[in-house]
Amino acid sequence: MRVPSMLHKVFTGFDYLGYLIKSNSLHGTHSPFVYHWADSVLYAPKLHSHHLVEWARTQSLNSRKKLDFEAGKSLHSWVQEREPSSKYGQLLRQHILQHRPQRLLHYGTGLGLLPAYCLELEAGIQPEVHAFLDHAGWLPYLQTTLDLVAQPAQSWQIHADLDWHLTWDREDLILIDAVWLSRQNKDEWFECWDRLSVKPQSVWIYNVQHSETTRNWASWLRFSNSFNIGVDLFWTICLFDRPEQASEQFTLRY
Repeated sequence: MRVPSMLHKVFTGFDYLGYLIKSNSLHGTHSPFVYHWADSVLYAPKLHSHHLVEWARTQSLNSRKKLDFEAGKSLHSWVQEREPSSKYGQLLRQHILQHRPQRLLHYGTGLGLLPAYCLELEAGIQPEVHAFLDHAGWLPYLQTTLDLVAQPAQSWQIHADLDWHLTWDREDLILIDAVWLSRQNKDEWFECWDRLSVKPQSVWIYNVQHSETTRNWASWLRFSNSFNIGVDLFWTICLFDRPEQASEQFTLRY
Protein backbone atom coordinates (compact mmCIF):
# COMPACT_ATOMS: atom_id res chain seq x y z
CA MET A 1 0.00 0.00 0.00
CA ARG A 2 2.92 2.38 0.60
CA VAL A 3 4.16 2.49 -3.01
CA PRO A 4 0.80 3.48 -4.56
CA SER A 5 0.41 6.09 -1.82
CA MET A 6 3.82 7.58 -2.60
CA LEU A 7 3.13 7.50 -6.35
CA HIS A 8 -0.16 9.30 -5.76
CA LYS A 9 1.68 12.03 -3.86
CA VAL A 10 4.24 12.36 -6.67
CA PHE A 11 1.56 12.62 -9.37
CA THR A 12 -0.43 15.04 -7.25
CA GLY A 13 2.71 17.16 -6.90
CA PHE A 14 3.08 17.32 -10.69
CA ASP A 15 -0.63 18.19 -11.02
CA TYR A 16 -0.17 20.97 -8.48
CA LEU A 17 2.74 22.42 -10.47
CA GLY A 18 0.49 22.41 -13.54
CA TYR A 19 -2.20 24.16 -11.53
CA LEU A 20 0.24 26.87 -10.43
CA ILE A 21 1.37 27.44 -14.03
CA LYS A 22 -2.13 27.85 -15.50
CA SER A 23 -3.81 29.59 -12.56
CA ASN A 24 -4.58 33.29 -12.51
CA SER A 25 -4.93 35.94 -9.84
CA LEU A 26 -7.07 39.07 -9.79
CA HIS A 27 -5.26 40.45 -12.84
CA GLY A 28 -6.54 37.65 -15.07
CA THR A 29 -10.12 37.64 -13.75
CA HIS A 30 -12.71 39.50 -15.84
CA SER A 31 -15.98 38.27 -14.37
CA PRO A 32 -17.38 41.02 -12.07
CA PHE A 33 -18.74 38.48 -9.56
CA VAL A 34 -15.59 36.35 -9.43
CA TYR A 35 -13.34 39.42 -9.28
CA HIS A 36 -15.32 40.80 -6.33
CA TRP A 37 -15.37 37.36 -4.62
CA ALA A 38 -11.63 36.92 -5.10
CA ASP A 39 -10.90 40.44 -3.87
CA SER A 40 -13.21 40.35 -0.83
CA VAL A 41 -12.87 36.66 0.11
CA LEU A 42 -10.05 34.72 -1.55
CA TYR A 43 -7.29 37.34 -1.35
CA ALA A 44 -8.66 39.44 1.49
CA PRO A 45 -6.57 39.58 4.69
CA LYS A 46 -7.66 36.71 6.94
CA LEU A 47 -8.14 36.85 10.67
CA HIS A 48 -5.93 34.33 12.46
CA SER A 49 -8.04 33.93 15.58
CA HIS A 50 -8.79 30.23 15.23
CA HIS A 51 -6.66 28.96 18.10
CA LEU A 52 -9.49 26.81 19.48
CA VAL A 53 -10.05 25.00 16.18
CA GLU A 54 -6.32 24.52 15.70
CA TRP A 55 -6.12 23.18 19.25
CA ALA A 56 -8.78 20.62 18.30
CA ARG A 57 -6.75 19.73 15.17
CA THR A 58 -3.55 19.31 17.20
CA GLN A 59 -5.25 17.04 19.73
CA SER A 60 -6.49 14.80 16.91
CA LEU A 61 -3.08 14.75 15.20
CA ASN A 62 -1.52 13.60 18.47
CA SER A 63 -3.95 10.70 18.74
CA ARG A 64 -3.18 7.19 17.48
CA LYS A 65 -6.67 5.91 18.21
CA LYS A 66 -7.97 3.49 15.59
CA LEU A 67 -11.20 4.20 13.74
CA ASP A 68 -12.88 0.81 13.44
CA PHE A 69 -15.52 2.16 11.05
CA GLU A 70 -12.78 3.51 8.73
CA ALA A 71 -10.93 0.23 8.13
CA GLY A 72 -8.75 0.70 11.20
CA LYS A 73 -7.28 4.00 10.03
CA SER A 74 -5.86 6.05 12.88
CA LEU A 75 -7.36 9.40 13.83
CA HIS A 76 -3.94 10.94 13.16
CA SER A 77 -3.83 9.72 9.54
CA TRP A 78 -7.47 10.68 8.99
CA VAL A 79 -6.78 14.29 9.94
CA GLN A 80 -3.71 14.37 7.70
CA GLU A 81 -5.57 12.96 4.69
CA ARG A 82 -9.12 14.23 4.98
CA GLU A 83 -9.37 17.39 7.07
CA PRO A 84 -8.62 20.55 5.00
CA SER A 85 -5.80 22.79 6.20
CA SER A 86 -6.43 25.93 8.20
CA LYS A 87 -6.24 28.26 5.19
CA TYR A 88 -9.45 26.72 3.82
CA GLY A 89 -11.13 27.21 7.17
CA GLN A 90 -10.08 30.87 7.08
CA LEU A 91 -11.40 31.10 3.50
CA LEU A 92 -14.74 29.65 4.57
CA ARG A 93 -14.96 32.09 7.48
CA GLN A 94 -14.22 35.05 5.20
CA HIS A 95 -16.87 33.91 2.70
CA ILE A 96 -19.47 33.70 5.46
CA LEU A 97 -18.52 37.17 6.69
CA GLN A 98 -19.06 38.60 3.20
CA HIS A 99 -22.08 36.62 2.00
CA ARG A 100 -23.93 35.80 5.24
CA PRO A 101 -25.58 32.45 4.41
CA GLN A 102 -28.34 31.52 6.83
CA ARG A 103 -27.38 27.84 6.85
CA LEU A 104 -24.22 25.84 6.31
CA LEU A 105 -24.84 22.21 5.31
CA HIS A 106 -21.81 19.94 5.57
CA TYR A 107 -21.79 16.43 4.07
CA GLY A 108 -19.30 13.79 5.21
CA THR A 109 -18.43 15.72 8.33
CA GLY A 110 -15.83 13.59 10.13
CA LEU A 111 -14.34 15.75 12.88
CA GLY A 112 -16.13 18.87 11.62
CA LEU A 113 -12.98 21.01 11.73
CA LEU A 114 -13.77 22.89 8.52
CA PRO A 115 -17.20 24.26 9.52
CA ALA A 116 -15.91 24.77 13.07
CA TYR A 117 -14.06 27.87 11.83
CA CYS A 118 -17.37 29.70 11.60
CA LEU A 119 -18.18 29.01 15.27
CA GLU A 120 -16.01 31.91 16.40
CA LEU A 121 -18.10 34.39 14.40
CA GLU A 122 -20.52 36.69 16.18
CA ALA A 123 -23.93 35.21 16.91
CA GLY A 124 -25.69 37.38 14.32
CA ILE A 125 -23.31 36.26 11.56
CA GLN A 126 -22.79 32.62 12.48
CA PRO A 127 -24.93 30.40 10.22
CA GLU A 128 -27.07 27.51 11.38
CA VAL A 129 -24.89 24.43 10.83
CA HIS A 130 -26.21 21.05 9.71
CA ALA A 131 -23.62 18.27 9.97
CA PHE A 132 -24.36 15.14 7.95
CA LEU A 133 -22.17 12.30 9.23
CA ASP A 134 -21.16 9.56 6.81
CA HIS A 135 -21.10 7.15 9.78
CA ALA A 136 -22.70 7.37 13.21
CA GLY A 137 -19.30 6.43 14.67
CA TRP A 138 -18.18 10.01 14.06
CA LEU A 139 -20.69 11.39 16.56
CA PRO A 140 -18.41 11.30 19.67
CA TYR A 141 -15.51 12.78 17.66
CA LEU A 142 -17.67 15.62 16.43
CA GLN A 143 -18.83 16.17 20.00
CA THR A 144 -15.16 16.37 21.07
CA THR A 145 -14.48 19.05 18.46
CA LEU A 146 -17.44 21.08 19.69
CA ASP A 147 -16.28 20.68 23.28
CA LEU A 148 -12.75 21.84 22.42
CA VAL A 149 -14.01 24.96 20.66
CA ALA A 150 -16.34 25.64 23.60
CA GLN A 151 -19.56 25.26 21.65
CA PRO A 152 -22.61 23.26 22.80
CA ALA A 153 -23.72 20.40 20.55
CA GLN A 154 -27.09 22.13 20.23
CA SER A 155 -25.39 24.78 18.11
CA TRP A 156 -25.26 22.22 15.30
CA GLN A 157 -28.03 20.08 13.85
CA ILE A 158 -26.41 16.65 13.57
CA HIS A 159 -27.81 14.13 11.09
CA ALA A 160 -26.36 10.66 11.50
CA ASP A 161 -28.63 9.08 8.88
CA LEU A 162 -27.23 11.18 6.01
CA ASP A 163 -30.67 12.26 4.91
CA TRP A 164 -29.23 14.75 2.47
CA HIS A 165 -32.68 15.39 0.98
CA LEU A 166 -33.20 18.05 3.64
CA THR A 167 -34.87 20.91 1.80
CA TRP A 168 -32.25 23.27 0.49
CA ASP A 169 -32.69 27.02 0.26
CA ARG A 170 -31.23 29.15 -2.47
CA GLU A 171 -29.02 31.03 0.00
CA ASP A 172 -27.58 27.93 1.72
CA LEU A 173 -23.86 27.26 1.55
CA ILE A 174 -23.19 23.57 0.86
CA LEU A 175 -19.89 21.91 1.83
CA ILE A 176 -19.26 18.47 0.36
CA ASP A 177 -16.35 16.15 1.09
CA ALA A 178 -15.48 14.69 -2.33
CA VAL A 179 -14.56 11.39 -0.67
CA TRP A 180 -18.07 11.14 0.82
CA LEU A 181 -19.48 12.08 -2.59
CA SER A 182 -17.49 9.33 -4.32
CA ARG A 183 -19.06 6.73 -2.01
CA GLN A 184 -22.62 7.53 -3.08
CA ASN A 185 -24.64 5.55 -5.58
CA LYS A 186 -24.09 7.60 -8.70
CA ASP A 187 -27.44 6.97 -10.40
CA GLU A 188 -29.44 7.61 -7.23
CA TRP A 189 -27.46 10.74 -6.37
CA PHE A 190 -27.85 12.23 -9.85
CA GLU A 191 -31.57 11.42 -9.86
CA CYS A 192 -32.11 13.09 -6.47
CA TRP A 193 -30.03 16.09 -7.53
CA ASP A 194 -32.07 16.55 -10.71
CA ARG A 195 -35.33 16.38 -8.73
CA LEU A 196 -34.37 19.18 -6.33
CA SER A 197 -36.89 21.97 -6.68
CA VAL A 198 -34.39 24.52 -5.33
CA LYS A 199 -30.66 24.26 -5.95
CA PRO A 200 -28.25 26.29 -3.81
CA GLN A 201 -26.26 29.04 -5.45
CA SER A 202 -23.01 28.13 -3.63
CA VAL A 203 -21.49 24.65 -3.35
CA TRP A 204 -17.93 23.98 -2.22
CA ILE A 205 -16.32 20.59 -2.82
CA TYR A 206 -13.11 19.80 -0.95
CA ASN A 207 -10.65 16.85 -1.01
CA VAL A 208 -11.00 16.99 -4.79
CA GLN A 209 -7.49 15.60 -5.38
CA HIS A 210 -7.93 12.60 -3.08
CA SER A 211 -8.29 10.14 -5.98
CA GLU A 212 -9.30 9.86 -9.62
CA THR A 213 -12.87 9.06 -8.49
CA THR A 214 -13.16 12.22 -6.39
CA ARG A 215 -11.80 14.29 -9.28
CA ASN A 216 -14.40 12.77 -11.63
CA TRP A 217 -17.30 13.50 -9.27
CA ALA A 218 -16.16 17.07 -8.71
CA SER A 219 -15.76 17.55 -12.44
CA TRP A 220 -19.30 16.29 -13.09
CA LEU A 221 -20.78 18.85 -10.71
CA ARG A 222 -18.48 21.59 -11.96
CA PHE A 223 -19.61 21.21 -15.56
CA SER A 224 -23.26 20.40 -14.85
CA ASN A 225 -26.03 22.77 -15.83
CA SER A 226 -26.65 23.65 -12.17
CA PHE A 227 -23.74 26.09 -11.94
CA ASN A 228 -22.47 28.62 -14.43
CA ILE A 229 -19.33 29.63 -12.52
CA GLY A 230 -16.63 27.32 -11.24
CA VAL A 231 -13.51 28.40 -9.35
CA ASP A 232 -10.77 25.77 -9.15
CA LEU A 233 -8.47 26.17 -6.12
CA PHE A 234 -6.89 22.71 -6.71
CA TRP A 235 -7.83 21.04 -3.41
CA THR A 236 -11.22 22.74 -3.39
CA ILE A 237 -13.65 23.74 -6.12
CA CYS A 238 -16.16 26.53 -5.44
CA LEU A 239 -19.30 26.45 -7.60
CA PHE A 240 -21.73 29.32 -7.98
CA ASP A 241 -25.00 29.79 -9.79
CA ARG A 242 -25.17 33.44 -10.82
CA PRO A 243 -27.71 33.95 -13.63
CA GLU A 244 -26.50 37.51 -14.19
CA GLN A 245 -23.04 36.22 -15.15
CA ALA A 246 -21.94 34.46 -18.33
CA SER A 247 -20.89 30.82 -17.88
CA GLU A 248 -17.16 30.61 -17.25
CA GLN A 249 -14.59 28.46 -15.47
CA PHE A 250 -11.71 29.93 -13.50
CA THR A 251 -8.50 28.57 -12.03
CA LEU A 252 -7.28 30.90 -9.31
CA ARG A 253 -4.07 30.67 -7.34
CA TYR A 254 -4.52 30.14 -3.62
